[in-house]
Amino acid sequence: MFANTVDYELTRADGVLVNVSLRLNVLAQIQLKKKWNEGTTETLFNAVDDIERFVDVMGKALNYVGNSNTIKDGAELVDLMAINGLLGMAEKQKIITSLGAVSGIFSEKEKAAIDKRAGAMFEGALEEGEADSKN
Repeated sequence: MFANTVDYELTRADGVLVNVSLRLNVLAQIQLKKKWNEGTTETLFNAVDDIERFVDVMGKALNYVGNSNTIKDGAELVDLMAINGLLGMAEKQKIITSLGAVSGIFSEKEKAAIDKRAGAMFEGALEEGEADSKN
């Protein structure tokens, strides 16, 4: 594993542990830019709410040069993340910003600011939803 990766230990449905290391190298960032016709940060932010983009980003992040991942497919990783409770808007946003930070897209300061703002936004949306359900 590289020093600059986001690492997860996930459990398959059969109980087998899988270590996953994620990083978006420059080639992957260029491929995403060309495929989605948008800047890398826009693709990352849109991936929080677009499953096709999220799967694509995760697939690229799994396959950086020198990785030791046994999982190579973004869809398989996303399914495994769901089994391990790592999905939902807030969790996907944290995954995306962590990935952006280790890949040189966001600084740690930018990541912290994005996480703080997004956390407040998601919390506000949940509170609104709870209030609406009581009416």
